[in-house]
Amino acid sequence: MQGKLLKNRIVPIFLSILILLCLQSYSDAEEIATLRAGYICYDLKGDKRWQATSEIRKVEGTEEGIHTLTEKGSGHYYPFEGKVSWVSNLEFEDFKNRIRPLKLKKRIFDSNKRLIGVEEQNFNFLTNEAAYGYTDMLSNKKKEKIFKFKGDILNRLILPVYIKKILRDGKRNVVAQMLTSEPKLYNMDVRIVGEEVIDINGKSYHTFKICLDPNLGLLNIFKTFIPKSYIWHLTTGNFDFLQYKGLESSPSSPKVKIVVPEFEKLLLTDF
Repeated sequence: MQGKLLKNRIVPIFLSILILLCLQSYSDAEEIATLRAGYICYDLKGDKRWQATSEIRKVEGTEEGIHTLTEKGSGHYYPFEGKVSWVSNLEFEDFKNRIRPLKLKKRIFDSNKRLIGVEEQNFNFLTNEAAYGYTDMLSNKKKEKIFKFKGDILNRLILPVYIKKILRDGKRNVVAQMLTSEPKLYNMDVRIVGEEVIDINGKSYHTFKICLDPNLGLLNIFKTFIPKSYIWHLTTGNFDFLQYKGLESSPSSPKVKIVVPEFEKLLLTDF
C-alpha cells in the first residue's frame, strides 16, 4: 500500500517530457536560420492521437546565438478531455557549445479555440533559478514556483536539441536537470544504450537508441512503477530525432509512439 502511495506521488519526468519532446529536426543553428519539422503521436493500436510542427529561427542581431522555437500542436493529449491545440514559444541560447533555455510561453486552447491555459517558464543563469507559472484561464487561478538548479537545465522543448548536442560531442551518458509542467525539477540520466536499425514508413534508418531515465535518488527503488522512455536519433549527419516510445505524460496516461514523417506530407489544418 505504501509503495502504491509513493508511486502516485512520483510523476515521471520523461513525460512531461513528452508531448514528447519537440522532436524537431534541428541542425547547426549558426549555419541555418530557419528549420522546420513535424511529428505524429500514435497509440499502440496505431490510431493517431495528436500531431505537431516546430520551427526554429535565429534571432537577427544577437551575438550570443539566441534562437526562437515555435511549436504548434493539435489533437487528443492526456489529461485533457476532447481535442485541444497549443502554441509554444521558446527562446534559447546556442553559444560556445552551450545549449540552454531562456524563457517559454505556451498557450493551450480547447476545441472551440478558447484559451484555457497559459504556461510560462523563465530561467535566470545569474542566480541559477527557474521560475514556473501556470494560469488556468477558466478559473483565473495561477500556480507559481521557483526552483534552484545547478549544471545543465532543460525543459521538454529544448530536450531534443540538447540530445543532438551531446551526440555531436561524442558523449554517451550525461546527467541534466529537467523542469516539468507538474511543476517539479528532477535529475535525468540521458544514456545511449546501443544502435538499432528501425523502420519508419517503409524506410530503414540506422539510429542510436537513447534511454531517458529519471534519477529519483532514494526513491529509485520505486522506478519499477515507471517504465523507461526511449528515443531514437540518426547515427550520422545532424543526428536527427526519428522516433519515441513510452508513456505520454504520467503513470496513468497511455503508452504512445511518436514518429517523424516527411515534413512536406505533414499539414496542420488547424493553424
